[in-house]
Amino acid sequence: MDESKTVNEIKSTAVKPRYDWLDAIKAFAMLLVIFGHLGLSSVPIYQAYASFIKLPLFFAASGFVFNPEKSSHLKQFIFLRFKRIMIPYFALSVILQLIKWLSNGFALEQFYSEYIRPIVTAEVMWFLPALFICNVAMAVVFRLAKNRNLVILLTAIIALIIGGIPIFEDHFFMSINACFVSYAFCLLGYYLKKYVMHANKKILLIVSAVLLLVYLVLPFVYCYRMGAFNYINLYSSFYSCYPLDMCISLAGTIGVFLVAPFFKYPKGIVWFGKNTLFYYAFHQVMCEFVLFFIQKFIWAGCTIDYLYTSFQTIMLYCAITVLTLLLLVPICMLVNKYLPELVGLKRKKRIA
Repeated sequence: MDESKTVNEIKSTAVKPRYDWLDAIKAFAMLLVIFGHLGLSSVPIYQAYASFIKLPLFFAASGFVFNPEKSSHLKQFIFLRFKRIMIPYFALSVILQLIKWLSNGFALEQFYSEYIRPIVTAEVMWFLPALFICNVAMAVVFRLAKNRNLVILLTAIIALIIGGIPIFEDHFFMSINACFVSYAFCLLGYYLKKYVMHANKKILLIVSAVLLLVYLVLPFVYCYRMGAFNYINLYSSFYSCYPLDMCISLAGTIGVFLVAPFFKYPKGIVWFGKNTLFYYAFHQVMCEFVLFFIQKFIWAGCTIDYLYTSFQTIMLYCAITVLTLLLLVPICMLVNKYLPELVGLKRKKRIA
C-alpha cells in the first residue's frame, strides 16, 4: 500500500460505491407515493400507473444493494438490519401516532386500537417491517441455497404465487401477502445488479423501451375491456387481476432500472433519494400543517374537498405538495445531523 495516502483516502477506498441513479429511482418512487397521497390521489390514471411501480421500485432498490457475503454471519446481519430498519420504524411510528393523538385532542377512547395497535400490526410505515422480513428471508435463502441461483429464483416464483393468494381478509401484519410479493421484487433488484446491468448498453436500451411500452399499454388494454384502469395496493394486498398486475409491475420496474443509469441527475434529486424515509414519514403531517396555516391566515376555503373539485384546484394541491417538500428540507438536514439513527442513517464520526 502506498504510505503517502492519507487516512481519509484509505477510508474512502473502503466505502462501497453509491449509485446516483439508484438514489434518483428512489426519489422518483417517493414522489409517486407522496403525490399519490396528496396532490394527485383523486386522478385514476395516475393512481393506476403509480401503483404498479412506486413500492416495487423501493424493494428492488433494496435488493440491488443486498450483499450475500455480509449475510453469511446471520445473527450479525439480522442485528444490523434491525438497527437500520426496525428501530427507525418504531421510533417514527411512535412519533407519528403521538402527533395524531395530540391533533385529536388527547382522546383516550379506543387508545390501543387507534394509536398502539397500528404500530404492532405494522399499519404505520408498513413497508419497513416488510423490508426487514425480506432482507432476513434473502439472507436465510442465500445461506441455505448456497448461492444456487435456480433454487433462489424458485423461491421468488413461489413467493409471487403465494402473494396472490388471500391469506387474511383483515389487515394482519401487512396481511402477510405483501411480504411475499416484496421478497420477489427484492430478489429482482439483486439479480438486476448481478447480471442484467452489465449487459450491452444498446441491448439494455432496447429491452427497457419494450418493457416500458408494455407497462404503458397493458393498463389501457385492461381499461378498454373492463371500463376502468386496473391498479394494485400492496398495503392491503388488493389486485385487479393478479397475473396481469404482476406483469405490469415487473415490466415497469425492470424498465425503469434498465434506463435509469443512462441519465445524469441533479444533486437535489439525488439528495431527495437519500432521504426518502424521512419524507415518507413526515410528508402528510407537514402538508396538513401547511393547509391549516393557509386556512387560518390566508384562505379559509382551501379545504381538501375544495382541492379535488377541478383540474385547476388539483394543480393547486400539487403546488402545495411541492411547497411541503421544500419546507421539510431544513428539518431533514437537522435530523440527519443530530438524529441520523431516527431515519436509519449512520452517525458521521468526527476525525480529530
